[in-house]
Amino acid sequence: MAHLRPILPDAVAQRPLTPVSHRPAPKADLPQPWQAALGRWLRRLRERDELSRLSERERRDAGITAYDIAFECRKLPWRD
Repeated sequence: MAHLRPILPDAVAQRPLTPVSHRPAPKADLPQPWQAALGRWLRRLRERDELSRLSERERRDAGITAYDIAFECRKLPWRD
């Protein structure tokens, strides 16, 4: 078996392995940019759904027309 070459280079093969308990924890508590964007999109979907459920009286009290609500609800989630 002396004719077989090692798969890993010597520097990698001789490096001691770091135990899992000593590795730094991943920074899962910090939101990634895509998570923040997804949160905004979900919030907009919820807000637009709530707008679509307003009664005529609630719309008048808020000063919003049916056209305004329809216009807002047709927007895609990533459109502000």
